[in-house]
Amino acid sequence: MLIFLAGVVTFSVTISITPLAVSDGNTQVYIIYAAYLLIPVLLSADFLSLGVRVGRNIEALTDIERSLENVCQQNEPTVAEVMRLVAEYNCVVATGVPIPLWLYSAYHDEIDRIWKK
Repeated sequence: MLIFLAGVVTFSVTISITPLAVSDGNTQVYIIYAAYLLIPVLLSADFLSLGVRVGRNIEALTDIERSLENVCQQNEPTVAEVMRLVAEYNCVVATGVPIPLWLYSAYHDEIDRIWKK
């Protein structure tokens, strides 16, 4: 997450400072540059919010996985415990960032095998 944040900040600063070096005193040019500078700010905010959402989903899925490992270590786990974890998993996945089709296809068989286990 820290690397992602550093990349977003570096990108936005680089894109924002570049036009200032070539600007002149004309007011219209400053208005155009202000509009141009707004674009990277909005993109940076969008990427940052995406990174935060993904980070929260990863934390939630890690907690669910930890809980599932604890349930698996019990001698006789109850159906209610397992179904609660499945419901939590479905909620996190449903509110998360959609997975690209190529990524889903690449890992579907492995995930299906692990899920059946």
